[in-house]
Amino acid sequence: MEQPKEKSECYQIDLVDNLVKEQFEESPAGVEKVLVQSLEYEDNELDEETNLSVKWLEDPSDVPSRYESLKELPPHLKYIFLREGNTQPAIISNALSKEAEDKPLSILKKNKAALGWSIDDLKGISPAYCMHKIKLEEEYKPVVQPQRRLNPAMSEVVKKEVEKLKAAGMIYPISDSPW
Repeated sequence: MEQPKEKSECYQIDLVDNLVKEQFEESPAGVEKVLVQSLEYEDNELDEETNLSVKWLEDPSDVPSRYESLKELPPHLKYIFLREGNTQPAIISNALSKEAEDKPLSILKKNKAALGWSIDDLKGISPAYCMHKIKLEEEYKPVVQPQRRLNPAMSEVVKKEVEKLKAAGMIYPISDSPW
């Protein structure tokens, strides 16, 4: 598993690990007692950074925008912002009337939590869960696999050859053949 790329990232497993560690250190009676006891923590016991991370995990729409400067757009396009303070930008046509602009804006605002996220923006999902890497042996050399489909020109040549063999009686058709 990889470490978070940004310091502001926090995974729920990190929070659980920290809470379990704190509880284990507080109660020397053993693991059994820790597992049996219910863990009740109030929000004021968690530090401010942890509260912010938990809030981001629960509602990703409150995540501050990473965009410090926006790219310059062609003259027929313009930015609209889904939140106050010029955050969560969207691009629409410059030729739209105010009424026509309000329709997509209302739909985007309604569904802003589901739109425009990259895998880096998803808090709480480990990159190890989303991606995998094939590990090969050190001496292994990749092999070019044979072509599995015939190109169209070669396919025609093969079909003609098969027709010749069928006409000569050397082969016979199979009922479920795709030819």
